[in-house]
Amino acid sequence: MPVKTVTGSLRVSTPEATALDLLRYVAAAGYLSNVATVLHELAEACDAGRLVEAAQTAALPQAQRLGSLLDLVARSQLADPLARWLAERRPDWTRLDPGQPARRARRELRWHVLRLLRQASRLERAAPRRQEGRTLLARCAEESRASPRGG
Repeated sequence: MPVKTVTGSLRVSTPEATALDLLRYVAAAGYLSNVATVLHELAEACDAGRLVEAAQTAALPQAQRLGSLLDLVARSQLADPLARWLAERRPDWTRLDPGQPARRARRELRWHVLRLLRQASRLERAAPRRQEGRTLLARCAEESRASPRGG
């Protein structure tokens, strides 16, 4: 969306497009734990209708992963129109984390996403902003150092 400045117009991203970009560039965004953290707060600025509009310009797996993460960080109401839009398109199954194996993954029917159970518990913990006086970013950094993959 264009924003006028003293030196001219500047194109900036909408919150909805930014949410999808986080899933497009998940490694650069710090992997799924960090994406979940950002989505939890970014969701407050998102509009459900504009989220569907933005999803129309993205690949279906990115929209599926976004919906799944929104559910995991307790933003299901925002994701409901996206779920309806995706259901009309009958997407193929996709992995929440493309780098993880599909075997022994749990199937999320709403999003057609395959997710490992340990992924789900780690990402569900990402919803609160603070836990035990530590920021979520600090917790994720500790988890990344402890795990061989880091995300």
